[in-house]
Amino acid sequence: MFRKRKLIMKIIKIFSVMCFMSYTQAFAANSAPCETNESNCWQCGDNCVARLDSEGKMTVSGSGEMWNYNSIKDENEVWRSTAPWAYESIQSIEIGEGITQVGAYDFYMKHDVSNIILPESLKIIGSGAFLASNGPSEINLPDSLTRIGYGTFANNRNLTTIEIPDSVQYIDISVFHNDENLTAVYFGENSQLKEIGDKAFKNTPNLNSLILPVSVSKIAESAFIDSGITALYCTKAQIDNAICDAEHLGLSEDKIVHYEQKINAPYIK
Repeated sequence: MFRKRKLIMKIIKIFSVMCFMSYTQAFAANSAPCETNESNCWQCGDNCVARLDSEGKMTVSGSGEMWNYNSIKDENEVWRSTAPWAYESIQSIEIGEGITQVGAYDFYMKHDVSNIILPESLKIIGSGAFLASNGPSEINLPDSLTRIGYGTFANNRNLTTIEIPDSVQYIDISVFHNDENLTAVYFGENSQLKEIGDKAFKNTPNLNSLILPVSVSKIAESAFIDSGITALYCTKAQIDNAICDAEHLGLSEDKIVHYEQKINAPYIK
């Protein structure tokens, strides 16, 4: 009986090692450096590689930070990213585990993107990373995320709902600017959010109410100007300390509401 059990354990151990090796080889192959003659493959960070398949799926693998790029006007006076895939048609984006930052303007002006998958290892989304991408109606942000950079999801006509993880501390300038179909932004009860940037929610006409996390200590000028906000729920401390100052935020006085008066306002369960 003992020998039989020992044999079974040995078989299980061998099988586990084989599975691990198979996974490791598959991951290594996907994150391996681009071959000299490999098309639609780009180095995009010190330890990151981006590959685009024939169906328009962009897969980023490796570890660490993706490089930052810039936004420029090309010879036809059209705005684009300086990323090497700027003129490629990208239908979906999957950022692999191990990537900690999506760089600035990495996927700027990618109008055809219908799906975005982000890893649990992600900490920062850089400025303009998905600006004007017209991505999916909902985007799942990982619990490891701490900063959403300038204009990250601005000019997105499809985004309707987004949940901000508790880990996010900064929503930078114009993050959701001109997201005309955005109807709900959810924060968790344990949100660590500290700051909301200038014009972060400017021109979001369908965003009607928002419960401000207790942790918020600074909101930049005009954060909610031209939004559809009819009720911004704040704590007494936030109101007394002028964090929820209506004129400063681009709202009328009647739209600043104390927490105790909140009724059917959006909140994460």
